[in-house]
Amino acid sequence: MTQKQCDILVDGSVVTVVFADFPIEIEESLALTISHDRKYAFEKAWLEGTNMFMGRTPLFVSNSQQQVKDVTHQAELFIGACSEPRMRWKLVIELYDVQTAQSHTLSVFFQTDYS
Repeated sequence: MTQKQCDILVDGSVVTVVFADFPIEIEESLALTISHDRKYAFEKAWLEGTNMFMGRTPLFVSNSQQQVKDVTHQAELFIGACSEPRMRWKLVIELYDVQTAQSHTLSVFFQTDYS
C-alpha cells in the first residue's frame, strides 16, 4: 500500500480502509476507519508482521456508525518497533456476510521505515 486509502472488492461490495496518518509511523497510536456494506458484520481485525514474526496486535474498534447502505468503524492500533529498519505488515480484517453466512478474511499490506 502506497497511499492512505485502500479499497478491497468483496463479492461486488467495496470495503474501504483509511489510515489517518500516512506514511505510517512506528511506536505511535494509529487511527483508521473501516467502511463496508451493511450486509457484513465486522468480526475482528489484527496486525501482524510479514517479514518478522511479532505476534498479533489487536485492532481496537472505538465507535461504529450505521448509515443507510454501509457501516463505518473508527479504530485504533499500536505499531511497535523492532530491529528491522523496514518492516512489512499485514492488517487482517474478518467480516461475516449475514445474508450468505460466509466469512471473509481481507488483508491490507503496508510497510514502515525508520533509520
